[in-house]
Order: sequence, then C-alpha cells, then structure tokens
Amino acid sequence: MNCGAAIEQALLTATSLGLGSCWIHSARALLNEHQDIVKEILDLPPFYEIMETVALGYEKGETLKKEKSRDGSKII
Repeated sequence: MNCGAAIEQALLTATSLGLGSCWIHSARALLNEHQDIVKEILDLPPFYEIMETVALGYEKGETLKKEKSRDGSKII
C-alpha cells in the first residue's frame, strides 16, 4: 500500500512539472529476474529491493492546454 501511495505522488508531481509518466507494473517480473544488474547500473545498495517501475519524460506531440479558472488557479 505504501509503495502504491508513493508512486501515485510521484505521478502527480511529474504531471505538475509538465512531465508525462506511466506506472509500469508488468516490468516487475523482469526486474526481479535481473535485480543484481539493475542495482549495479543504478548504484543501489544490495539491501534495496526494486518494487515497481515508473517511466518519466516529456510527451511527444501535441499536449492538452492547461486552462485557468476564474480565480487564476490552474485546472488540469
């Protein structure tokens, strides 16, 4: 449950920063099979456990224009 809440916050923060994001749960099986290699590439301590993956980046192509409400705050 905590992992899901943390990922949700990461996705919301990415959106607020103008980044596209995608939670990729299906990569977990592949990561579990190759955790040692991934930890070495990312320079993670051996006691860390990789739980999930999230892709972050700038969206390609046309994006939705953010509108402002009457009080000036943004509507997403």
